[in-house]
Amino acid sequence: MPVVVAIDRSDSVENLVAEAAKLSDRFDTELHVVHVAGQYETTERVRLEAIDGSTDPVEMDDEERARTHAESVAAAVTDSFTPVGLVGYPENEILRYADEHDAEYIVIGGRKRSPIGKALFGSTAQAILLDADRPIVTVPPVGDAED
Repeated sequence: MPVVVAIDRSDSVENLVAEAAKLSDRFDTELHVVHVAGQYETTERVRLEAIDGSTDPVEMDDEERARTHAESVAAAVTDSFTPVGLVGYPENEILRYADEHDAEYIVIGGRKRSPIGKALFGSTAQAILLDADRPIVTVPPVGDAED
C-alpha cells in the first residue's frame, strides 16, 4: 500500500514530494510520484531533452513525458520512489491510480485562492478531497504554511 503523491508543474512540487517521502518513510511503504498530463498540456508528441542530462533530444509521448517529470522532481528529493506518468483528467486519474494500488494515503498540494476563486473555478485538489475513499494529506505551498 503505497503513499501516492500527485504533482503538477508548479514551483512547490519538490516540497510536496519531500513531505510525502517523510510520510512514506514513517509508515515504511513505497512512494509513488504521480504526474498526470492533462488538458493543460499538449497531446502532441514533443521533443525534450533526455532526463540523463544529455543534449540529444528524445521524442516522448504524453505518458512518458509525465513519468519523466515525476522522475525528475522526485530524484531531486529522494532516492526511493516509483515515478508514474498518466494521461487524462488529473483528479480522475489520481483517484483511479490510488484505488488500483490501494494507496495508504494520497498527498496533494494546496493553493491559496480567494473565496470568489473557490466558488467560480474547479480545483483538482478539491475534487480529490471530495471524492477520495482514503486519507488525503494536503501540503500548503511553501510560504503559505503560516497563513
